[in-house]
Amino acid sequence: MVACTVPPPEFTKPKRLLVADSNQIAWARALEPSDIRVSLGLSEEAPTFEVIEVLKGDVPSPFTLPIGSYAALDTNPALIGDDFDGHREGNLLALYYSRSFNNSLCEMVPVFVPGESYLIFLDHPHWSAYEIVRSEDDLWLQKVRELVREQGG
Repeated sequence: MVACTVPPPEFTKPKRLLVADSNQIAWARALEPSDIRVSLGLSEEAPTFEVIEVLKGDVPSPFTLPIGSYAALDTNPALIGDDFDGHREGNLLALYYSRSFNNSLCEMVPVFVPGESYLIFLDHPHWSAYEIVRSEDDLWLQKVRELVREQGG
């Protein structure tokens, strides 16, 4: 396989377009995996989530995200990511302000911690489609709500 030198444009489009182009957006909590086997530090089981709030579209609860992985207990915290102090650190709409990026094969494989909550764009892989959101006052959650309202979603 050939290494990916430039990510696909859908992974890096402006965040306003991410919200506009997505049909399913939910704030959801990662459930405990039933399979505890791990491979390369990540669970082999696709993560399952319970919905906290549907922001756009029809999102079942629970739902599974086939492209994701559960983080193993010994996963490097830098790989798991952070919530950027409720997304208050840095420029919220900047491209590189996200916790997930594509791998060297140009695939999105976001990592999730059981019990942690995330703002997930179910139908649109993007660097910012799997952000940790720990509270109602998280700025990314508030901004996506605002954009969905503005865009008539």
